[in-house]
Amino acid sequence: MKAVAALLLACIALLLGCEKAPADVADRRAARAVVSDLEHRQVQIVIGAAELATFNSQWLAKRDTGKASADIPIEQFRYLIDVEAKVGGGRWLYSTDGWVVKLDHKAHTLYQLPKAEEFNRVLGVSRQGASNAA
Repeated sequence: MKAVAALLLACIALLLGCEKAPADVADRRAARAVVSDLEHRQVQIVIGAAELATFNSQWLAKRDTGKASADIPIEQFRYLIDVEAKVGGGRWLYSTDGWVVKLDHKAHTLYQLPKAEEFNRVLGVSRQGASNAA
């Protein structure tokens, strides 16, 4: 009888875990993103449905490079992205080559976005560092 109860509890825990997975992805979606240069001049605000869909498709697909933020020269990071999301939000440093790292007082994992040029268009930035915004 104890084995059946343990199996039942394990199944319930598994089912509860499966129900939370989609909410976790939803919590990681940005509701808004504000892009600024390193002098804190605003470049773009990503709030429109189409722009947010493109932003989130890239943001959620970023991959852990296995490197630390110190592995990329700081000069490559030319933008700040303030991401508003339930999970994974905050201020991030961004390189137009697609590198992104959380900005705070700790060392963080370096991530790579899959399609840097597409992401740059949504952010209103170019590889040369000039704003695409008028």
